[in-house]
Amino acid sequence: MKKQLIVIAGIIGLLALAPAVRAEETKPAKKKNATREQIHSTQSASTHTVPTAGNTRTGIGITAGGTFIGTSGVSTYHIFDEANALQTYFGIAGVNGVFRFGMGAQYKHTVAGSQRAGLHIGGGLGLGTTAGAAAAGSVFFIEFTGNVGIHFTVGHDDNVLISVDAGPGISIVNGAADFAIKSPTDDTLGLSVHYLL
Repeated sequence: MKKQLIVIAGIIGLLALAPAVRAEETKPAKKKNATREQIHSTQSASTHTVPTAGNTRTGIGITAGGTFIGTSGVSTYHIFDEANALQTYFGIAGVNGVFRFGMGAQYKHTVAGSQRAGLHIGGGLGLGTTAGAAAAGSVFFIEFTGNVGIHFTVGHDDNVLISVDAGPGISIVNGAADFAIKSPTDDTLGLSVHYLL
């Protein structure tokens, strides 16, 4: 009788332990699935994320007038972090035998949104030569500008950046100063397109 009681107690004990053993066996499987899901979501994330502090991006492109001389030119775009960027400009043009060039830079601070899409403000400086009065050839100019604009990225890795800018500017051409609120070029609203590396 004692042996039967011991056997029955042993069976009851095993039955009581069975759910705990089954739970332990299923835990690693859940961990594997969670790890697999985590790896999958990490792989699906974009390889070119918007910069945070210490992680910058640089782009090269064209601008329809940011060279401050009313002509298309080449441009670079440097993103320093989520809110701050610098755009540089350079352009050369010859009109009726008059050589013109312009170069400059605009600081852009994002006040709404992010570097992927947002509203920015800032200011810049440009200088170069432009056409003077009739038969005067080219004359030197310098321009101080403020800017307000929008920017947004397109493409699989957010690698194409499009921006438009306008704002107040003071142009000093051959010693005479003029003030205007406009885009760098009236017809294209200071459109720039950059490919971010």
